[in-house]
Amino acid sequence: TYMQRTHGAGGNADLATVSFWFKRSGLGEEVYMFGSGANTSNTSDLMFKTDDTLQFYSYIGAYQTRLITNQVFRDPSAWYHCVVVYDSANSTSGDRAKLYINGQRVTSFSTETYPSLNQDAILGTNVTIGFGRYISYGASNSNQYFPGYLAEMHYVNGYGYGPEYFGEFNDSGIWIPKEY
Repeated sequence: TYMQRTHGAGGNADLATVSFWFKRSGLGEEVYMFGSGANTSNTSDLMFKTDDTLQFYSYIGAYQTRLITNQVFRDPSAWYHCVVVYDSANSTSGDRAKLYINGQRVTSFSTETYPSLNQDAILGTNVTIGFGRYISYGASNSNQYFPGYLAEMHYVNGYGYGPEYFGEFNDSGIWIPKEY
């Protein structure tokens, strides 16, 4: 299963937040959890690579943004909370794309490409967005669907919210969801 919608009109292509919880049921596969795009040459996606690292990218004829974690995600019994903030108007290059896992900012990447100042992403334009599969050209094979669970999915256009808007630490120091 997956969820998608197409915007009737474009939004803010410079600033957006994506937040959701995920639980994997398959490892070692290239699979997509979130995406936005018109075709394979114009897409923004969050996906797992075959080595179980997480990749966020914005691709408009070439990679405008690309973050690939050094961290691997190989615990199929764990729920993880993921927040991606795209903010190309930020004056600090390294803050124009941010990734958070379980309330903590990820800072260790094997690949780290940030958008140029005010670089529009496909995310926020008049294209299809969705959770649970590769959105940009349908699903012609099964690895384009996310094998696992997704919950508490949010796409917020025009705002750069951190993880504290979607979760909090409980008394035991465990990151848990809260009402947005």
